[in-house]
Amino acid sequence: LPEEIFSADECFLTDTSMGIMPVIYCDGIRINDGHPGKITRFLMKDYKKLIEKKIKENRREIESE
Repeated sequence: LPEEIFSADECFLTDTSMGIMPVIYCDGIRINDGHPGKITRFLMKDYKKLIEKKIKENRREIESE
């Protein structure tokens, strides 16, 4: 891992099945204060809203068929 990760203000991973995942430790070393950062929390919240909206849209589409 690049050494810069240990001095990062925040860090997160993304993937389709898990969405936005905060990284608070890496190799046993705490990243910043050990809590998800402001940007990560915003992205997690916004991603959740988007997924919920898509689920509702898909449900309506399926029910109308």
